[in-house]
Amino acid sequence: SFTVIIAFMASLAILSSIRIAGLNTEIGLIVNDRYPKTNIANRVKSQINEISRGMLGILIMTNPKQIKAELDNIEKVTKANDEAFAELDKTLTDEKGRALFNAVVAIRDKNRPYQDAFVKLVNEDNKEEAQVKYLFQMRPIQVKYFAALDDFVKYQDSQMDTAGDSSAALAKQTELMIIA
Repeated sequence: SFTVIIAFMASLAILSSIRIAGLNTEIGLIVNDRYPKTNIANRVKSQINEISRGMLGILIMTNPKQIKAELDNIEKVTKANDEAFAELDKTLTDEKGRALFNAVVAIRDKNRPYQDAFVKLVNEDNKEEAQVKYLFQMRPIQVKYFAALDDFVKYQDSQMDTAGDSSAALAKQTELMIIA
């Protein structure tokens, strides 16, 4: 009878270990996959906002040095934005996430020529045309850009929530198994 109890305890320990490994996998998915994607997408949104604020600032600036500094910052943030997109592109593995990401990329690709044209107009000291381009061509695209990014973030958040729920359920099942 003592042997049966030891065998039962050993099997309980093995089962618990397997369940904890499964829990570790779910938590790893949240920490190493879901959260970073959401974080990168939010960083992209922040960068788009920074570029937009820079453009608006340029439209009211009169000091050429300030304008040049803002144009340099727009270029720097645009490069960081491209790097964030490349990072996201490498991490996407599921079909829906890829489709949502591709929608964001398509909008970004529509926006970029307008951004480049804005910078060109400012460099040519043609702020009036740059203002028209910003207000009537870029802003409507930026609204769509943010909406597409919000959809991507919502999806990644839902994936994170699902993984969290799965982790919680697995932890509860493991706890009940150990207690019982």
